[in-house]
Amino acid sequence: MLLLYPKCHRQQLSFVLTRRRDDLRDHPGQISLPGGSCENNESLQQTAIRESQEEIGIHPESIEIIGSLESVYIPPSDFTVHPFVGWHHESPNFRIQASEVAALIEADVKWLLAPDSLEFGPIKGQNMPDRAAYFQIGENQVWGATARVLIDFRNRLLAEAQKPGS
Repeated sequence: MLLLYPKCHRQQLSFVLTRRRDDLRDHPGQISLPGGSCENNESLQQTAIRESQEEIGIHPESIEIIGSLESVYIPPSDFTVHPFVGWHHESPNFRIQASEVAALIEADVKWLLAPDSLEFGPIKGQNMPDRAAYFQIGENQVWGATARVLIDFRNRLLAEAQKPGS
């Protein structure tokens, strides 16, 4: 779930990322969006909403789904991410699930759209021989599937801004 919400007296459009706990089996310490596996025959959208409630404490009825983004396959975990964009009408009161989430990272959409927000280089602490695309948020590198979701979202917003009348 790429959850958008207003901040600073509705002057700023923000979204939230999580830093996964370092002791998790899959993707320890990495920056991610709230999400997880489907349960009990739920839809992908229902999964995104449920995981947002479980991981960051967002009440399901307070999320309005406003779109979806391109799916992303993650080879190391053999998992496909199906991202949704959600809207929360006010700045949420987050409650993290301490068993999975080490920290919340709030980011400004204006920052995401800045020309220098997307970088290319080595990923800290990873055995990756090649350079990769990433976003640097404070001391956190956002790379891999999460970066791909954010790049898709960023590209769509930039393309919309290029349209006549925007």
